Amino acid sequence: MAIARSLALSTAIAALASLSCSKPEPVKAGRPTLTAGGVTWRILNGNWKKQGDSLVGSGGHIQSATELTDGTIEMDIEEQGGAPSTVGVGFRYMLFNDDPSRASGYTLNLSGNAFNVFRGANNYWLSVNPDTKGLIPSSIIDPKKNHVIIRLKGPSFEIDVNGASLINLSDSAYTHGHVNLWVESAGQSVLFSNIQVKG
Repeated sequence: MAIARSLALSTAIAALASLSCSKPEPVKAGRPTLTAGGVTWRILNGNWKKQGDSLVGSGGHIQSATELTDGTIEMDIEEQGGAPSTVGVGFRYMLFNDDPSRASGYTLNLSGNAFNVFRGANNYWLSVNPDTKGLIPSSIIDPKKNHVIIRLKGPSFEIDVNGASLINLSDSAYTHGHVNLWVESAGQSVLFSNIQVKG
């Protein structure tokens, strides 16, 4: 069963990767945008607003209007309420037909003091590291506020949190895509500040 699911995911990733390379992702009109950290962000769903040069979001996704291949994504992520919410920073992230429920790419998910990096194809997400399942506790992660740096170079991802190395991975399924910020809970606001996206 696990082997069949893994093969199905690999086939879906290969098909989506070839699709994304053969023609650009369509940009649908009508989505509201915000500008923060020198980046134009398209609100896909949920509630998002600007606070100075920062973004505050709950219950949904916001995505950079432009794609990033290699470069650095850096920001502070701060929970604004009581109980921690699951928060994601997606990279090399793509949507099929501009539909947030049909996403592919990678995402770093943080929840409390735990994390994992997932690879998705058509919204089916598995850990990039096949030896891990779910979220992994880490003493590096603060449940309330974290400074995150994601460095992308070819198939290599280096992720630092709060000045320490969190994880280094290599995966070649996706070569480019958008930056996507996600807050799971509609009842919890998260502040994304000091945003820098450099290609």
